[in-house]
Amino acid sequence: MTTNKPTTLQEAALRYGTYMGLYWILKFTLIPLGFQVPFLHLLFIVCTLAVPFLGYTYVKQYRDRYCGGKLGFGRGFLFQWLMYIAAMMLTFLGHYLYFRYLDNGFLAGAYEAQLRLAQEVAQGEMLELIEQSVKVFEEVAAWSALQKTFWLAWQNVFYCTPIALLTAWLVRK
Repeated sequence: MTTNKPTTLQEAALRYGTYMGLYWILKFTLIPLGFQVPFLHLLFIVCTLAVPFLGYTYVKQYRDRYCGGKLGFGRGFLFQWLMYIAAMMLTFLGHYLYFRYLDNGFLAGAYEAQLRLAQEVAQGEMLELIEQSVKVFEEVAAWSALQKTFWLAWQNVFYCTPIALLTAWLVRK
């Protein structure tokens, strides 16, 4: 008799990582759409701030459903780290497809245009900061789709590792 419940940590992490990856892809679509409907940029920020809470919910569900309500720090961290890696791999595909076939420099150009508008009213140190940011966006615009995708994947790993450490500590029992 087969069961729908994952039997290993890896299976559960992949399942929840798939959910998280789909969430991240949908969340990412709010960025380019936000240049047409500014409210969507705010929604993107709210959705981004919700990621740790969603991760907390997933690891808590894993603990309660598959670990009998007991989960140590190490196992909790490993589950979340694998979940975030699985999410990042799925999101990697979505980001690559977007940058390769849809973007055509839109995001970098849109952010650069926003910075140039801010540059017109900025003064002092803020003006220097904006000028540096414009240079960064000019450089990023020259990157290939694969380079942009790897950069975003690295950011996901970089930010999700401390989130996983904190959440594993909070969920342990």
